[in-house]
Amino acid sequence: MRIGIDCRSILAPKSGEFAGVGHYTHFLVKHLLQLDHENEYVLFFDRAGAAAAKREIVAGRENTRTRLIPFLALKRHLPFVYSHLFISSVFAKEKLDLLHAPANSLPLFYKGPSVVTIHDLAVYDHPEWFPGELPGGQTFSTRIVVPRSVSAARRVIAPSECTKRDLVSIFHADPSRIDVVPEGSEEKRPPTDAEGRVARFGLTPGNYALFVGTLEPRKNIPAAVHAFARAALRGWLPDDAVFAIAGARGWKEGPIIEAVTQANVKLGCERVRLLGYVSHEDKISLMAKARVFVFPSLYEGFGLPIIEAMRLGVPVIASNTSSIPEMADGAARLVHPKDEEGIEEALRDVFGSDELATRAAKEGVERGRLFTWDRTAEMTLTVYRKAVRKRS
Repeated sequence: MRIGIDCRSILAPKSGEFAGVGHYTHFLVKHLLQLDHENEYVLFFDRAGAAAAKREIVAGRENTRTRLIPFLALKRHLPFVYSHLFISSVFAKEKLDLLHAPANSLPLFYKGPSVVTIHDLAVYDHPEWFPGELPGGQTFSTRIVVPRSVSAARRVIAPSECTKRDLVSIFHADPSRIDVVPEGSEEKRPPTDAEGRVARFGLTPGNYALFVGTLEPRKNIPAAVHAFARAALRGWLPDDAVFAIAGARGWKEGPIIEAVTQANVKLGCERVRLLGYVSHEDKISLMAKARVFVFPSLYEGFGLPIIEAMRLGVPVIASNTSSIPEMADGAARLVHPKDEEGIEEALRDVFGSDELATRAAKEGVERGRLFTWDRTAEMTLTVYRKAVRKRS
């Protein structure tokens, strides 16, 4: 097969940051090329930073070609629909047996055999969690591009059964065309100076709860802040235990900032701390040295952060909604995201019992090891073959 992959969303591997769709695209392509020496790959890039990605992923692979799309420059001059026409024509010229669009959408006018990965459909059921019209045609994308992509693709990849159910419910997609392919997680080791990195944030290893993610409504951070403050006031936590929140400020972060401020007033000192955006190495250090990772998100299409925390041997408290239960599969303490008392009690238990924390960490490591990028690549190759054969 001659397989094209739209790599315009890929993140430069040397940047140290692997988040969201860019994370998925980078590691999927990397492991596909390591695994598959039979098929030919054409990778499409349009970012200046893609040069580093091409060097790391493509170097020395005879079955791989790269194509540069000057899309960012053209986007400023082309109407939205015309940009889709242009990209479709670029892909069509390569005479691909199959095109994989890993970032939720296909070009509107592409007619060739295709596979699309749909990561998350929360915006359809809960638009209040997201900004309205955004630069670049967000509303056009959600109303037209994504639904058309789901309809046009021969196969649709979903990272979880939860997302598959959403595809069927929202778009009435044929479930026989949808393949559940979980994402992977790289095995990470904390940096040798992890304790020093944690100390620079004013934290003591093993004595803080941690959340990592963008400060935005669907992450449901205030619920965890309220639960931590009440648990501390009840004396259920060590007197110097801290709740650290790492992540960039996002849309509607105001209620989160307010919850943190009010919690610290009640506690009489700064025991809930906003660390801001942290580097990749700092994130791994913070995760590895935390007593517990707290992830009260209202909705996740996959829930990669809990897999990352489990693989690092950190107990996890997470929501019992969306895809998280199927990802955790009994290896995390699951609580309804609106049940602040439940989160509070889970914090009490994990801080109060070394035996419980050790057991939870061990179970998490075993579960996390099942999510590898090699497995993701193998399952994705199977989807490609089904798409070309036109068989379910």
